[in-house]
Amino acid sequence: MPRCVLVLGCWVALVAGCAASGAPSNSACRDLEYDKAGPSRAQFLPCAGEMVAVLEELDPQVQAAASGDPQARSKGQDHVRRLRALMNAAGGRKLLERWNDESLMDFNLDINNAMTHYEAFYMVRIVDGTSPTATHSQDAARAEANAASRRADEAINVYRGLK
Repeated sequence: MPRCVLVLGCWVALVAGCAASGAPSNSACRDLEYDKAGPSRAQFLPCAGEMVAVLEELDPQVQAAASGDPQARSKGQDHVRRLRALMNAAGGRKLLERWNDESLMDFNLDINNAMTHYEAFYMVRIVDGTSPTATHSQDAARAEANAASRRADEAINVYRGLK
């Protein structure tokens, strides 16, 4: 009997984890209508707004995590997963295809580049101490955090121009 409870508990945790990793069911990024030119600007802007809102919450977490705050690191990783879920719901790789609206394409490229740097930041293990390895890991993490921040700012500025 205890084994059944353990298996059931693991299954429930797995299902909950999968549900939490996806975009919310009411997200504007779900069910975008694509044609050869991509979705319309009017249809895509609410989704872009959701992505920008996550970016605006994410960057302070990353900057704090780069300074060694483990709680900010955990929260930032949650934000990265949320942003990736929104991007996947919006079409995933379709976001990088050619669209007629070049400003939307610029936004998608900037947000994708920011996401790449944020994910790279979280792959770097930040080592404490003053050893050459620690210095190197801290420098690598800081470089990814700064690159992500620049790209996020570019995406946010393009978004503001789209509205």
